[in-house]
Amino acid sequence: MGNWRPLNPTDSSLGNLSPTIVVCTLNRSSLNNPEIWTMSNPMMQAMQQLQLMQEKMTEAQAALEQKRITHSGGDGLVQVTVSGLGKIIGITISPEAMTAEDKDTLEDLLITTINHAVDEAKEIANQDIGDATNGLMPNIPGLDLPL
Repeated sequence: MGNWRPLNPTDSSLGNLSPTIVVCTLNRSSLNNPEIWTMSNPMMQAMQQLQLMQEKMTEAQAALEQKRITHSGGDGLVQVTVSGLGKIIGITISPEAMTAEDKDTLEDLLITTINHAVDEAKEIANQDIGDATNGLMPNIPGLDLPL
């Protein structure tokens, strides 16, 4: 490993440095030493675990972006498709639903159908992200991840 040495507060070449400072000198050969980069340190293990979790979440989010959830409302008068991330991909309205006197009903039907599709996408996303990060992410109440 590198050469560690405590500072000597009486060393005049250091000036007025605190005696609690520690200096580590690394040379090129010590940087290539695998012992330095082993994950024996709990902080390094946590960092490695966070990096792994981030990679898995990125993969899960990419997969969710490709998923499609379709929800129908009003006996098929309205159909909404969203991505696994909850973005609206498409809306289909049947010709029977497009009459001037039913405008308010159609608007309500669209809102309800969109909300159901987005809610379903959130449930799927939470399940998929949870599966991807199983055992890597702490269960923090009130923290609604990922959306």
